[in-house]
Amino acid sequence: MPRDRFLIILKFLHFSDNSLKECRDSPTYDRLWKIRKIFECFNRAFKEVYDPTENLSLDEVIIKFKGRVLFKQYIPKKRKQWGIKMYKIADATGYTYDMRVYLGKDKLKENLSPSASYNVVYTMAECVKDKDHKLFMDNFFSSPKLFHDLLTEKTINSCGTIRSNRKYFPKDLAPKKMKQSDVAAKFCNGMTALCWKNKRHVYMLTNMHSPKNEFVVEERKRCKRKFEDEVVECGIKKLTTTKPKIVADYNKHMGYVDLGDRMASTYTFTRRTRKWTKKLFFSLIDIAVLNAFLMFKLNQTKSNFSLKEFRMNLITSLIGNINSKVAEPSVTPKLKSNDDTKFSHWPIDEKKRRRCACCAKKDKQKRTTIIYKLLYIYTSGTTGINKAAIIRHRKCLFIGAITQYVSRLGDSEVIYNPLPMYHSAGGLIFVSVIFIFGGSMIIRKKFSTSNYWKEVAKHKATVGQYIGEICRYLLNQPVREAEQQHCIKLMFGNGLRSHIWKEFQERFRIKNIIEFYGATEGNANLVNIFGKVGAVGFLPRVCDRLYPVSLFKVDPDSREVLRNEKGLCIRCKTGEPGELIGKIINNPINSFDGYVNQNETNKKIIRNCFEKGDMAFLSVRHEYIGGASIKSLCFDVRKDETVQQISGHRKLTSQVHAALIDERGNKYTGHKPLTASESAKEIAQGIIKFTKSYNMSLQNLSVIGCDGTNLNTGWKGGVIRLLETCIGKPLQWKISKLHTSELPLRHLILEMNGSTK
Repeated sequence: MPRDRFLIILKFLHFSDNSLKECRDSPTYDRLWKIRKIFECFNRAFKEVYDPTENLSLDEVIIKFKGRVLFKQYIPKKRKQWGIKMYKIADATGYTYDMRVYLGKDKLKENLSPSASYNVVYTMAECVKDKDHKLFMDNFFSSPKLFHDLLTEKTINSCGTIRSNRKYFPKDLAPKKMKQSDVAAKFCNGMTALCWKNKRHVYMLTNMHSPKNEFVVEERKRCKRKFEDEVVECGIKKLTTTKPKIVADYNKHMGYVDLGDRMASTYTFTRRTRKWTKKLFFSLIDIAVLNAFLMFKLNQTKSNFSLKEFRMNLITSLIGNINSKVAEPSVTPKLKSNDDTKFSHWPIDEKKRRRCACCAKKDKQKRTTIIYKLLYIYTSGTTGINKAAIIRHRKCLFIGAITQYVSRLGDSEVIYNPLPMYHSAGGLIFVSVIFIFGGSMIIRKKFSTSNYWKEVAKHKATVGQYIGEICRYLLNQPVREAEQQHCIKLMFGNGLRSHIWKEFQERFRIKNIIEFYGATEGNANLVNIFGKVGAVGFLPRVCDRLYPVSLFKVDPDSREVLRNEKGLCIRCKTGEPGELIGKIINNPINSFDGYVNQNETNKKIIRNCFEKGDMAFLSVRHEYIGGASIKSLCFDVRKDETVQQISGHRKLTSQVHAALIDERGNKYTGHKPLTASESAKEIAQGIIKFTKSYNMSLQNLSVIGCDGTNLNTGWKGGVIRLLETCIGKPLQWKISKLHTSELPLRHLILEMNGSTK
């Protein structure tokens, strides 16, 4: 059968006549009517051709399915959480003897059985009644009334775990204090109720075992491995466990349904589909093939056929011999007519890769190039809602090549990556390096400060990745022994604060730190390859043509890029704040692929920036003033809700910080995070460290402004007095008295830094 014909038949596969559908409100309406005839046909055939063994197991299985169906179930503790629930009876070989689909709650409640689980077992046990079988089940089905009715009405012995709150089950069976391996049992009307203390209480109910406390000693082997200098030592240790015979028999016979389900799913026939009828039909085919294989093994005891070989022989016997057409020569002959659609050709498998002249002429053969889209990465949303950024093959290759060039890594390096893989820092930078140049990567599902250095030392990682506040979190951890046992020689990432740079490098013995700056979708990226503290990169003027990226002046109020009389953007001088802009050129280095939403792409593009008619990418504006000399400074200690970037995620946290404002032109300088103590010494040291980290000079400072609290204006230990001592000269104090005179200063800080809590 041709492939297309098979797909068409599969598409229109039905198992019933839709014109015979009953009304949903009818008392006899069957929710399984679309496949009921096929289902009952399989179920009937399973019983006619086979006699099950003495011990049987009844359990539920889930047929994985997430489509639309009224009786779909969600069981969170199952491996397959969503799907169609089916009850099965299986014997010791895994043969499925009977099955039933759970169709939901009975609306009419015609069956007045004690419970739904009772009704399932009692109905399915009809096929094995009066044959002296032994039925094992779990605590979902077990109850004293069910066991009594199965024995008296159907001559079936039962055993299983049971819930302690079942009706008619003894409530005072287990004493309040039981030691491990203790047993408590009661016997009544041929049934034995037992409680065995293992790690927790195990309640059992049976009518096939003796009421005497019989025990079984089981032996099992445990393999212990020790890792020392990459040498694996394996030692086998025998463990003995003493348990009641009821528990041992239950463990031995209860897993028959799971055995059959596992064997049927080994070489499954199931295909992806949205139709629940097809999904159920595919499962029936798998069960039927497995049952046929088990019967074949039962009759052919000397055969060594595996399930895979049996399936292959079954397929061959069903489809018969196929006469394949003779292949034509590999060289495609010239077409005799202009109509290409009438030409047919047959490819031949060859070691040498060759192009087909016919397919190439019809434009059927497509090859992936570096300009094709590779993936979408959603931005973190710092400049608006999350947007899907387009990443092409050429950008991935460029990122891998430039990262390899600046880091100088070999193919034997081991990279420790605790970052989320959907973030460009975790899922693109070093992943592309490994794909191109080789190497190994240790991927952790979630970042952990306490286990960071333990895992780095365990896996002998040589390169570590960080982002945001990860380095600060590691630095705030108590000193651990694993910090001195690692092999990290390079830390690569962005977001390392300048005031903890040296401390982080010295404490953890990190030889090199490479800090980079760049947006996922942008073409303006910087790398600090010289290890300069606090820097994110540099802009070499000699590479202006190869890499046209620069800082341009912006209006402090409107945040618009300033232009000169020619209409071009104005470059910043040394120490001036501005916006990082990269010129867009159609090459792997300077291209800007934008977002899936074209409107969002246009917002990031400006024209006439470097020269007339060009286009450029707008990056993130710098908020700090670098290299300036401050003459008048105002500060205020505030408590704000701050958005922090933690392991690639945005999180809202409360933070105490000192807000700094240069009164010349009311320029917002920045803020320095503080601890909850907010002492005068910490505030003064924080202001000094902040100005030094951003290359600001306080030697020309003459005026200092703040509110009139004792913390700031104390004559001996106030913030202003400590700043005067550090600078070495007296300052002019500009104090705002609480609360009336402070309003102008408060208004200024609110305008520049936002509202407080």
